[in-house]
Amino acid sequence: MQVFAPIFRVTPLFLLALLCATMAKGQEIDRRAQVAAAKADALQSLQTEILSAAITPEITLKDLLDRIGAADEFSNSLGKARQVGGTRWLDDDTCQVRVEMDGKQVARTVLRLVEAEPKKSPLSIDTIHNRLSAWHQRSFTATGKSTGPGAVESLRPRGAHPAWNSVGDDERRQAIAKARLNAGQRVLESIGPVELSDGKTVEDALKDNAVRDPLEQWLSRRPVTSVEFREDLEIQLTEAVPPVELSDVLRDALEHQHGATVPADEAGWSKVRSEIVRRVGTPVGRAKVLSGRGNVTRTIVVLPKDPPVWADQQIDATGIAHGQRKSLLVTQDARDIALKRLREQIHALPLTKDLNIGQAAKTDADINDAVEDAVQHRSHVYKVRYLDDGNVETRLSLDLSDLWAELQRH
Repeated sequence: MQVFAPIFRVTPLFLLALLCATMAKGQEIDRRAQVAAAKADALQSLQTEILSAAITPEITLKDLLDRIGAADEFSNSLGKARQVGGTRWLDDDTCQVRVEMDGKQVARTVLRLVEAEPKKSPLSIDTIHNRLSAWHQRSFTATGKSTGPGAVESLRPRGAHPAWNSVGDDERRQAIAKARLNAGQRVLESIGPVELSDGKTVEDALKDNAVRDPLEQWLSRRPVTSVEFREDLEIQLTEAVPPVELSDVLRDALEHQHGATVPADEAGWSKVRSEIVRRVGTPVGRAKVLSGRGNVTRTIVVLPKDPPVWADQQIDATGIAHGQRKSLLVTQDARDIALKRLREQIHALPLTKDLNIGQAAKTDADINDAVEDAVQHRSHVYKVRYLDDGNVETRLSLDLSDLWAELQRH
């Protein structure tokens, strides 16, 4: 008796269904990564808000934790923050996640850390306990956003500096793409020194394209949490790169490459993972548009020998952005407005008897660069509010001692 195997015919309809299922699965994975990125962004904002909270008029929580050497341990405790409500998709490409942490829980964590290092604390435990008792009646909240990698290059600098008016779409897209590439390169550079085995490092392994390519491809698909269009025509872009996932991608690439040097056992892989987690910070990429740059005359302004009276002060600014629909750019617009107001306050500060910083920045490129570095990299977001009318309010602060340090450095 002959047995005939059933014939399975691959039809175009079946192939289409398989393709659609594969694409849907990929989109689901991308959306999960995007939600995770938004939550990480929210936790980062939550940490900034909590650390800026004052314990006394002179000492913030950040000051206290830095003094007792417990900043990292406190940061780890923020993983207990709970998500408020579900994930909100503000448009096809942008999602929003809100997190909250009970003030009582924060107070308990702080007291535990101080009790472990009481001699390093600038305040007594009783004083801290009394000051933090008011936190039992409050909660800390923050909101994070992310946008998908496919939509990033279409972002436009709404409300940015007029210099962007002369930048074409192709130039802008190329600069965004270069900023993304730069962010990925910085990530790979940061983990390069991590030792794998027998004195070989990740940097050595990445010389093999079969190892490097999967990591670069993975990095190119990461969601983006921030895009800044600076007035000097530089784009600054922040990607979401979970270090643990990065270590898993690296391990998979190494294990699929015959002859690659890898750790001998799970303990070795665990050490590699821990070192990657320690080294990978917030991946920021930068790129400049090559045309339309402003021209600042190279005239040197001599700084005063002693710090100005304003060097021990702090300034802050608020920006409110309006938009018919909420998106990553609306939040960025609010931050840009706040940055512009910080910059205006800085320009009005006296530098010498006859010259303020704004006047000096127009003639001395180093001073202009110092101001931009202080505004862009030393200012801190201490509050973001998503208002009921669809507007976004962002508040920034800047310690002017940081500005003075930048002026001296340049």
